[in-house]
Amino acid sequence: LAIAGLFYLWREQRFAFYAAAAGFIITGPVFIYLGNLPPNPHAVAIMESGYLMPDFFFLILAAAGAAFLLRKSWGYAVLALVGTAVLAQAAFLYPEVNHRDNFVAVDFAHHARRTLPPRSVLISRSDVPLFTLFYGRWVAAARTDWMPLAQALMTSPWYIEQVRRQAPDLWMGPLRTSEDWETFSRLNVSRPVYGTMDTEWPAVLNVHAASRGLFLGWTETASPTPFLDEFYVYRGAYRYDAYRDFFTPELVEEYAKAWMEAGHRAERDKNLPAAEAAYTHALCLKPTLSYAALQLGALEASQQHWPEADRWYAWAVDAFARMEQETRDWKTLPEPRHGLELDYAQAMVHRGVAQQHLGHAEASEQLYNQALQIDPTNADALYNRAVLYWGKDWRRVVQDLEALERAAPQDTRWKTYLPAAVQKLRTNR
Repeated sequence: LAIAGLFYLWREQRFAFYAAAAGFIITGPVFIYLGNLPPNPHAVAIMESGYLMPDFFFLILAAAGAAFLLRKSWGYAVLALVGTAVLAQAAFLYPEVNHRDNFVAVDFAHHARRTLPPRSVLISRSDVPLFTLFYGRWVAAARTDWMPLAQALMTSPWYIEQVRRQAPDLWMGPLRTSEDWETFSRLNVSRPVYGTMDTEWPAVLNVHAASRGLFLGWTETASPTPFLDEFYVYRGAYRYDAYRDFFTPELVEEYAKAWMEAGHRAERDKNLPAAEAAYTHALCLKPTLSYAALQLGALEASQQHWPEADRWYAWAVDAFARMEQETRDWKTLPEPRHGLELDYAQAMVHRGVAQQHLGHAEASEQLYNQALQIDPTNADALYNRAVLYWGKDWRRVVQDLEALERAAPQDTRWKTYLPAAVQKLRTNR
């Protein structure tokens, strides 16, 4: 219809043609070009709200196209076919785009209020959980004794002033290092300090913080209450890929991260069944959560359940491969992309170990080779491949152990086995 509208306006109303075409081009392609946002889902979600303007001009062209068809004897039939197609597409997409029964954000805000003790401060970094918490605090304000704070804005004078007007007794400052967190907690001693899973925590987090449902408490020592599986009410499909929008999956991922944290805590306490259940919950919420599959594989491997370990490691490798491709598609910055590649290589090594225990030496070697293509300095891949070659190809054993020496001088494995391998190579020449 829009193409027919362009043709019609060019012939009949040249000024309207230029106006509609220019409006669409300037508010559409030119706006997207000038926005210059990276090609990732977050940026796409930001840009989508800007599509309303070019849609306005697009609909003018479509209406002109409909007017053109109505002037033709055969136009009614074409218009009826187009209208049927539009209605069919609308009916097909309606269940996905209709948010009338989407309560994930509302429930996230409810869960925050159920979780936090009185007068709590809740730190968050990403905009999706942060905006949801703002909604829970100031719009659906069933409780007003807690305060969500934007971590990235806590040194901005305008933000400090805004918070001070609502909470005069709340001290504000940067939250980057563990010392910053200690200072913030000490100067707000009457307020328990919590953070969402996406908060930028200092390296000493595990020394201080304890898991409390969706959040971590900086000064909390224990949280026996099972918030995630008993105190929270879940309405709708809590699965990362069940929604077409950007906002809802991000909140679902917060629950997956919370289950991951619960798994880490259970594993640290030697409660392996609870850890396995928590990691499985995380993977059910987000099936592409590679680290949950990796942890499940590690749990099975620790119990010598190699077929099960191999299955989870295969899941993790596939998930990492998908994530790695997404970093390429989204043009991710080199530093986080490199960190992901290192984890991807390590997942391949873990699966190689499982394949080795299952008696599949060739598959194991192939996985080690793939890991070293991604990360040539992977110590475990170099050592494990040397083990595969031991007694079969001493030259390659020596090469891998010498590479291990260069990559990880502090690693004791090459110190233990390299002299013997060199001696064997000299003897067999």
